[in-house]
Amino acid sequence: MTKFSDQEDPGFKAVCGELRRWATSRRPKPSYTSERRGELKITLRQKEGTETINQAKFIVPYLKNEKFVRRAEILDQLKARLSFSEDNHASQHRVSLFGLGGVGKTQIALAFIHWIKETNSEVSVIWVHASSPERFQQSFSRIAEEFQIPGYENPKSNVLVLVQQWLEKKNCGKWLMVVDNADDAELFFGKPNPIESNPLDASTNLAQYLPVCAHGTLLITTRNKQIGVKLASGDGSSMLQVQEMNASESESLLKSSLATLAVNEEESRIRGQGEVSSGSQHMDDIIPADQKTNPLASELLSMMSYLDRQDITLEILQEYNRQHEDDPRSSIELKRSIGILKNFSLVTEQKNGSLDMHRLVQLVTRSWLDKTEASDWFRRKALVCISNLYPFGEFKNREVCRAYLAHALAVLELDVANKDEEATSRASLLHCVGEYFLRDGQHRHAENMIQEAFEIRMSSLGETHPYTLQSMANLAVTFYFQGRYKEAEKLEIRALEAQKLSLGETHPSTLRSMTNLAVTFQSQGRYEEAEKLEVQALEAKRISLGETHPSTLGSMVNLAITFYRQGRYEEAEKLEIRAVEAQKLSLGETHPDTLRSIANLAATFYSQGRYEEAKKLDLQALDARKISLGEAHPDTLTSMANLGGTLHASGHLDAALSLMTTCLDSRKRVLGNDHPDTLRCVKTLEDWGNGTQNQ
Repeated sequence: MTKFSDQEDPGFKAVCGELRRWATSRRPKPSYTSERRGELKITLRQKEGTETINQAKFIVPYLKNEKFVRRAEILDQLKARLSFSEDNHASQHRVSLFGLGGVGKTQIALAFIHWIKETNSEVSVIWVHASSPERFQQSFSRIAEEFQIPGYENPKSNVLVLVQQWLEKKNCGKWLMVVDNADDAELFFGKPNPIESNPLDASTNLAQYLPVCAHGTLLITTRNKQIGVKLASGDGSSMLQVQEMNASESESLLKSSLATLAVNEEESRIRGQGEVSSGSQHMDDIIPADQKTNPLASELLSMMSYLDRQDITLEILQEYNRQHEDDPRSSIELKRSIGILKNFSLVTEQKNGSLDMHRLVQLVTRSWLDKTEASDWFRRKALVCISNLYPFGEFKNREVCRAYLAHALAVLELDVANKDEEATSRASLLHCVGEYFLRDGQHRHAENMIQEAFEIRMSSLGETHPYTLQSMANLAVTFYFQGRYKEAEKLEIRALEAQKLSLGETHPSTLRSMTNLAVTFQSQGRYEEAEKLEVQALEAKRISLGETHPSTLGSMVNLAITFYRQGRYEEAEKLEIRAVEAQKLSLGETHPDTLRSIANLAATFYSQGRYEEAKKLDLQALDARKISLGEAHPDTLTSMANLGGTLHASGHLDAALSLMTTCLDSRKRVLGNDHPDTLRCVKTLEDWGNGTQNQ
């Protein structure tokens, strides 16, 4: 917002002329474990050259705002501080734009990068949403795809590390990254309490993934001055303040935008060619007035205000439209209603077709709704829409789960009336999000989600309903991964007995619970009980699913681990080799199940004294897991510990000690001091210090 002294100010006249031109022009259409134990199956470098790797990219989700009122002073300061005229920078250039939400930081950044695009064609421009870890991850995923970074197609890849390392390569060329809405200190630097903070957690330490190199430049927008200082120079010298709008100016701006929903449908169809309402009416009258002319546009805006404000996909709006079975609207009407919201800047369209709401538009819309009885209705619709769209959290759905995660977390925070439909939708969404967290190694988050889903289903469906038993079984898995074996066993037995009665002994869900119980027995050293269940499950799966089905191969791997733990290494090796070869063919060499089997085979080689063979496989598993899962994932830490054991056994004592110490520190942060894997790591280091070897 630019201020002027009076109506005769030359700047004011120029702006008015620009606004008149805007009002009469047609808007362009947007384009657009013992460390040497086996790993259990729970059922639920490219060489650098001297040439530039890529042509310059422009990875920005927004079109140029032709109606942006130029703010010459601050843009000139940006041009001076973030110059690409120097061939070689001694250090990285970083600048932070800070100011209250809604004052125009993002629009200034957008104007600046389009100037860079026009004047420095060799510079890649990259836009990163930083309002949440999910948006940050999605932005990096898009960067990886646009640059075709090796490994990006693997859904289990740690795309944050891939992009960071890629951009830091000098032959990547010059680049400018905009980190937009970096407002949450905890997201970027972790919790202030070092005991609670996990520096390896990608969801709370985003600053560690911002590339650091002389050929790259960072422009940060933030409402938090302290974050801006820390992300830029560290001493405040690279800060530019964007002057704020006062409360009345902000309200007037939003009234002008929201009031345009009251235009008639013919004016809407013209797409903004007519005069726009002055917005002088009271805020409470805006949306009700629109109900008479274009109710769907108002409904969409209301429902969207309860979602995450970024990346609202067309599928979500289509799902909302499908909820109106008694009054379905055509796809043409839906498209027209979305067009109204875009035309009057209530939402902006990204290049991928998804919509963003401005923070102030979202806040004002919610504020108005919360004064009406419609609030609960739109909250419920938002919850039902996301619940219907969110898939099961299995491996193949990982990217879709990640894309909708921010919306899922937003609607789960809503206070919604507890009716049957909403309870069912909430339980389903909690279960699916919990399953995603479970497979992503976020076991505590998974437990919280699945525990609530289980309680809702127990209350509404009863204990023997298949959905309730499914949540019960998954809750047991979260206990298992946290080393709470007795709690896991109790729930697994309860689920298994109920599934045998209601579904039958050979039903896939029953066999899944049988497999999980066997794994829990195995982790407690009850190998005979584990073997009995594993053989039973394996034979049933061979008959019902086939020899090469992933679930069958998973049972084969689990049986091999039991053989391994009983010292039956030749039998274990035979099964593991069969499993690895089959999984490479059916799942791929970097699939988590394949890597788990490779790690298990390495453990078997180790136990037979075949250290070179073990080391080769340990390295293969560790490198692949670092890329696909991240350095802090529990499976990666297991591979790190296994390699440490192999190095120690083969005489590389210093390297082994360094690796195992790093592993212990990471496990304390990720798993906790009392987790069995952490305690096992402590004992290993004690044994090495005493001159014994337990690896």
